[in-house]
Amino acid sequence: MNCTVSMHYKIIGSEMFNFEDGYMEINVDYFTKSLDLDLDKIADKQKKGIADMFHVAEENVILISRTEYEENTQDE
Repeated sequence: MNCTVSMHYKIIGSEMFNFEDGYMEINVDYFTKSLDLDLDKIADKQKKGIADMFHVAEENVILISRTEYEENTQDE
């Protein structure tokens, strides 16, 4: 089975986004016989990596819906 998991994040207070809200989408492809994923664990690990990359606290990286992501990135 091939499966893509998409997670969307809002990043608050990063210099990379001129200290305005920034947005990021991460897509991960899984090739597996069964879909036994700990999505909370994956999201938490991604949040830590995103926080490090954008030099913000982990609480400034918020998992959001695809709808919220699309509403805020439609002009990009």
